[in-house]
Amino acid sequence: MNSHWNIFKGYLPSEHDGCAIICYGNKVGRPTHGNLQRTIEALVKMGHRAGEINGEGDGCGVLTDIPRLLWREALEEAGHSGDLAESVSFALAHLLVPREALTEQSQLLENILQRFAGRGLEILTERPGPVRSEALSANARRSEPFFWQIALRCPDPKKPPRDPRRPGRGDRAGNPGACCLPVRACCGVQSPWGT
Repeated sequence: MNSHWNIFKGYLPSEHDGCAIICYGNKVGRPTHGNLQRTIEALVKMGHRAGEINGEGDGCGVLTDIPRLLWREALEEAGHSGDLAESVSFALAHLLVPREALTEQSQLLENILQRFAGRGLEILTERPGPVRSEALSANARRSEPFFWQIALRCPDPKKPPRDPRRPGRGDRAGNPGACCLPVRACCGVQSPWGT
């Protein structure tokens, strides 16, 4: 038996190749802290899938539903009805903006907000996202982006706004009506993806 197999004792090779995705859910659709705790425990066990070497790696993330109670409070603090957080038209944008781009382009954040508004999205509030920079490794801290949260209201949640630069063609993947554009592409920041 080779050493690679010993790392994944009890798993078949086909099983450990697909271990980068996990899912926990509640049968009745009720969010629980237990689901989040089990997810974090599983991520810790999958550090090898995040390219972890000497305590650094590409990282992992947890995708959850919108924390509507928290956003209810944020909307009320911004002067809006907290009920908007429960609306099907409520959306969030989480952006990771390169800090060097903020230095080079003083109007970058305003340009991003204008792009959202130009596509018919109402900006309800925006804020820096909460981060724990001290949890990052030294290398990650040196290139830490600005994490920005924008709360939005979509005019018609069943029909996302179109990219005005591509009338009738949807997004770059051909999805009709989709408006997702990389921040780097829509706001004049050089994109490593060629968009």
